Amino acid sequence: MKQEDILSEAIRAQDVMTSYAFAILRDWGLAQDTFQEALIIVSRKWESFDPRQDLLSWIRGIVRFQALNMLRSRQRVSCVGDEAVLDLLDREFAQHITEDAVQRAKQMEDALRSCVRELGRRARHLILGFYRNDSSGRQLASGLGMSERAVRVNLHRIRHQLRACIERRQSVEA
Repeated sequence: MKQEDILSEAIRAQDVMTSYAFAILRDWGLAQDTFQEALIIVSRKWESFDPRQDLLSWIRGIVRFQALNMLRSRQRVSCVGDEAVLDLLDREFAQHITEDAVQRAKQMEDALRSCVRELGRRARHLILGFYRNDSSGRQLASGLGMSERAVRVNLHRIRHQLRACIERRQSVEA
């Protein structure tokens, strides 16, 4: 396997691997940093990958090592805490992180992006403000001249609209 093939697969699995790091770190920013560091290691150590081994498992091992290093370097305690729990977490992810799962996650992400683009300007501002920018309901309400309750109700409706849109797209693809 060539370096570009390995890196391509690692990048394709970014969301899943970042989620795995998040399960250990409980901090999305650190999880993203951890994946980026793991990607650097993958690019440096790609020749050590044994093609008889599962590539996603190999990448996950690097992400795990980097997440634990991140905890040590920041002198933070993992919510996972004990090694047995970390091993259980690893086994569960191993069971569910497959090529098929990565492909399904990518398809769902693509569908979500398309559905968000179809939203009206105000709805898109609300949903992106809440999830991508981590704005609180109070901040969104203030910025849009709405009550916090109106923001919550609108977010609830938008989520249902996005879910229905994603389900429609997935049924068309199936």
